[in-house]
This record gives sequence, structure tokens and C-alpha cells, in this order.
Amino acid sequence: RVAVVQANVYTRGVDPPEARSAIFKDYRALSREAARAEPQLIAWPAAAVTGDITKNRLLARTLGRMASELETPLLIGSTGQEKSMPGQRQRPVANSAFLFASDGGIVDRYDKIQLLPFNEYIPLRGVLRWPAWVTGNVIDARPGDRRTVFQLPRGARFGLLICWENLFPDGFRRTAAQGVDFMVSMTNEAFTEDPGAHQQQLEMNAYRAIENGVSVVRTSTTGVSAVFDPHGRILTRVEDASGNTLEVTGWRVVEVPLRSARTLYTRYGDWLPLAGLLGIAAVTVRGRRFPSRNEARAP
Repeated sequence: RVAVVQANVYTRGVDPPEARSAIFKDYRALSREAARAEPQLIAWPAAAVTGDITKNRLLARTLGRMASELETPLLIGSTGQEKSMPGQRQRPVANSAFLFASDGGIVDRYDKIQLLPFNEYIPLRGVLRWPAWVTGNVIDARPGDRRTVFQLPRGARFGLLICWENLFPDGFRRTAAQGVDFMVSMTNEAFTEDPGAHQQQLEMNAYRAIENGVSVVRTSTTGVSAVFDPHGRILTRVEDASGNTLEVTGWRVVEVPLRSARTLYTRYGDWLPLAGLLGIAAVTVRGRRFPSRNEARAP
């Protein structure tokens, strides 16, 4: 049983302290409501918490105490440091996720590997001089180097990708291939307010679920937060009374189908579609080089 919470806030890592405090209170309140349904995991979206959890002891204790009070593991999305803190803007930033156990300790972490250009790093920095209106005040983030597999107390294993990483089949496949029972897609879509973009991001998870035959738990800051079964079908999603899924506040708890069997795509990647394309190309070339009998007999 997994809970997803959606506080309906855009977080950009440079929010003033009062805004960060309000956001935290919203996620805490939603988590307390969701905990009544006795989930085995509560998942927050990406960048729900701003600050260096590994170095900010007060922040780590607060989150750990919350997991202990709820008696439920908490999966927390966090920027790796306080981006807006003067004097620290040159330190590398990681877009991360931390799993807090129900006893308050940190089980493991994942650092986003595939970063978003012009949002989390500037391509070819030092080689090309990009105009200021393109680069803004972006700090180059520190990419992760490990595809973490988290394990829950009852034995379920899950992998995690953050935000636009879910658009890329191979990265998702490589994480899923490590023997996970389900996957988590954690996202903060503050870079766009276009409803169509949110819908595209959602539908990408359906493809990833089908390709790898694995359930996907998607938790988003403003929507759409949803859970997919291994066939790409939505089991539940956060929505209001009118059925709206974007810019709504809420939570959902659902039984997530666990599956450890891997598909051919999970095992072997893109070789199968590439082999198919090569086969089609070979047949096409052969057909052009060797005309049919009827064509050969034509005067």
C-alpha cells in the first residue's frame, strides 16, 4: 500500500523561508491524513523540501521524527542544499530523494543522474558564452552516479527516477532491471504551467510501465499524481470532487501490484526494435535489388 501526496505548490528551490515553512506544513498535514489508511510507504514529490538533509541535522531530525510519528517510511524529494543561501551558491547541488524509515533513520538516497539542461546545468559551460536571458542564475547541479534500489521493511524493492528522467526509456529500464518490484516517478514540474506538458509527462509513465512490465507510482507537486499498473492502466490519481487533476490538493492510497518478472525490453533494451528496423531495411533493399518475377518478365 503506497500513498502519494500532492500539495499543489510550485517549488523552485529559492522560495522565502515563510513559503518553505508553509509548504512543509501542507505536506505534513496531507501525510498525516494518508497515514490513517495505513500505507507501507508515503511518497512526496521532487523538491518538496529545500535544504541539505545530510548536513542539516535539524531538518533530518524533523523528517525522521515525522516518519516515526506516522509509523510509516517516508520518501522525500529534496534539493541538495539551500539554493538561496548567500555564500553557498557555488557548492554543487544535487536533486535527491531520501527514504526515511519508520524509526526515523535514513535508509538510502538517490541523486538525479540525467539533469535538465538550462534548469539544473548549463551545457558546455566555459566553452560557449550563452546570453544571460538563457542561463539565468543556474547553478550546475551534481549528477548522481548510482541507480539506487530502495527496500521497504516487508521486503518490497523499488527504484526511483526524478522528473524528466522518466522520459528516457533506457535510464528507466536500467533501474528497473535491478530486480525492483515497482518504480517511483517523483516530479516537480515548476518549469511549466502548460496543462498539455503535465499530461505528456504523465503519459510517459504509462509507456515506461508497459515497456518494463512494472507498476509506476507517480507523485507530482501540482499534478498529475497517479499510480499505474504494469499494463499502463491508471489505478488511482489525486483529483478533486469535479475530477480535476491539475492544481488540486490531496492524497491517494492504493495497493500497488508487485511484479519481479522482467520483460524482454528490460533485459535487452533497444536491440529488439533496432533489429526489427534493420530487418525491414534489409527486406526493402533486397526487394529493390531483386525485382519480382512479374516485373522481370514485363516487356
